[in-house]
Amino acid sequence: MTGMNDTFEAMHDPRWRLENLYTIQNKQGNRVPFKPNAAQNAYLDGCTHSDLILKARQLGMTTLMCIIGLDEALFKEDWRVAIIAHTLNDATEIFETKVKFPYDNLPEAIRNARPAKQDRAGLLRFDHGSSIRVATSARSGTLQRLHISEFGKICSVSPNKAREIVTGSFPAVGKNTKTIESTAEGQEGYFYQFSEEAQRGEPPFKFFFFAWWMAPQNTYASDLTRLSKAHDEYFKDLEIDEKITLTAEKKSWWANQEHVLGTDMKRAKL
Repeated sequence: MTGMNDTFEAMHDPRWRLENLYTIQNKQGNRVPFKPNAAQNAYLDGCTHSDLILKARQLGMTTLMCIIGLDEALFKEDWRVAIIAHTLNDATEIFETKVKFPYDNLPEAIRNARPAKQDRAGLLRFDHGSSIRVATSARSGTLQRLHISEFGKICSVSPNKAREIVTGSFPAVGKNTKTIESTAEGQEGYFYQFSEEAQRGEPPFKFFFFAWWMAPQNTYASDLTRLSKAHDEYFKDLEIDEKITLTAEKKSWWANQEHVLGTDMKRAKL
């Protein structure tokens, strides 16, 4: 009985719920408990109501934001969450894998207490007045949380859509929580502008930066890789300027990724 009481009390803590309730699919397609990684925990420790996340690929920030949004929609009344993706295909994929899958794999007691209605694609709606949806825009109504995934890419590829988000979706969330995250995508557009302002400490966003070496999966067998002089100089600069000392396996991963991606790897140099 004591254990059940402890669990009941812990359920009131959003951080405990994030670390214990949810299930996701890993890259191999297996169901695994969601446990925040180093970058995700660093964000959770410092997040505010208005955040900008500049990050490398594969750090799971969109997954984290979907879990946070789902959790709030489940445990808060009359709470509306919207997540904006770059394309309709992206929105469908994010909804199915990062929102609906975690919901479908919740403990049965929670799903019974919070049955979900899916009135249209990309939307879960609950009887206590809350909802979460993933779409390519969010203009109507009032939102309590808005997250924009890969905003840098939206700004680069679809500047008109980026303008619609800033002029339409931002007002929908008002002073409520909004987050934008992206890999680096050039030196123009709203995301670049907001990033520069946030790094200077200017409102409206708090700046977060998460680099490629923070992803635990970014390793490769070092005995299969020969590092060039340019690689050695890059890693030396990291150690001197950023106080980042990398393992041989992480250095090997970088070198192999650069061989595959070429100049595009500069985006992962975050």
